[in-house]
Amino acid sequence: MAAEGKEAALRQVWLALGHLRSNESFHAALDCDDARAAVRHWSGEKRLPAEECEEWGQNPRLMMVLRELRQLQHACQLAGIKVPLNSVLAKSDVVDFPDGSKLIEGKLVLKPEEQAPVDADEPATIEEKLAKEDREADRCRSVAWTRQKAQLKWQLAAGLVAVAAARLALWWNPEPDPDDWAAVANATAELVGAALADGT
Repeated sequence: MAAEGKEAALRQVWLALGHLRSNESFHAALDCDDARAAVRHWSGEKRLPAEECEEWGQNPRLMMVLRELRQLQHACQLAGIKVPLNSVLAKSDVVDFPDGSKLIEGKLVLKPEEQAPVDADEPATIEEKLAKEDREADRCRSVAWTRQKAQLKWQLAAGLVAVAAARLALWWNPEPDPDDWAAVANATAELVGAALADGT
């Protein structure tokens, strides 16, 4: 059975139990000894001889109790579980299963050791979640700023190399002709390009 189908069937069991829990006429009819004997026979807890069961068809009280229980039985069959007679008799809509799990408000609640472990790093409250997100954002900003500083250092170094190359060219040839300036500019651009390529 698909998980959605199982959940829907368990919800129907819970709704049927809720109906029986609030049905005062059902519980009033269940208070007599004949009704309790009929329910024990019907559930298989204590089977009675056939001759004792023949009169039940003439008793409207017993027929109403059995009709209500059959509706619950139908929902339980769809969910693949036994009829929770203890829950019915206790006027409860909670079902305790033998493995320790429970049906509460239409949802299957696993016993504590079967529940998924809670991640210790996972924050429990909204404030903790927001604080964790802020810490993560600060860490990301710090990493980005560190990368930007490294890139700025390389750009500054490339600029200094360009200035040094221009000064060296002027020192080497204090009165260059305009064609020499183009050669110096090209050489400087190559140096800066090489420095930037090494820095990235």
